[in-house]
Amino acid sequence: VEVRNYQKIAAIGIPTIEPIAFGEDRVWGALKSCCVVTKGIEDTVSLEDFAFDTWHHMPKEEKRKAFEEIFNETALYTKMAHSAGFFHYDLKWRNILIKKVDGKYTTIWIDCPRGREMSVRSQRGRMVDLSCLARLALSYLSKSQRYRFLMIYMGADSPREEIRKMWKLVEDHL
Repeated sequence: VEVRNYQKIAAIGIPTIEPIAFGEDRVWGALKSCCVVTKGIEDTVSLEDFAFDTWHHMPKEEKRKAFEEIFNETALYTKMAHSAGFFHYDLKWRNILIKKVDGKYTTIWIDCPRGREMSVRSQRGRMVDLSCLARLALSYLSKSQRYRFLMIYMGADSPREEIRKMWKLVEDHL
């Protein structure tokens, strides 16, 4: 399932890790254990570690620029996944890798064993992914920054009432 999810994420256009091998140990059809081996991605750090070790201590202007690059891209990729009917279901900051390429921060999605495609109950999938992202955002971002992220995710043409409705769903889930 996890390998298939990486393939789906890549097909959507979201950078992710490349599986090179996987194995399962089953007893009478029931999964006992499994492993996935992926190609390494050098010079990456989880968004969680980046926020704590790097972003939190950057000068104001550099911090703003990094915020714009990382969170705009994260909002865009989340919207792309959801528009394609795919939901990560564990989209935590530690499951997003940060890599600096040509002076610009980029994101890579990882650790997706619970991801799934859904057409029914997609609102629940959105709320789960967005609240996973919001959990650490409460510690690092202001309320207006979190709201702006949601506006980017929902799209500039989204009615304010729809954005507020999603905000309330995410807040209630948290």
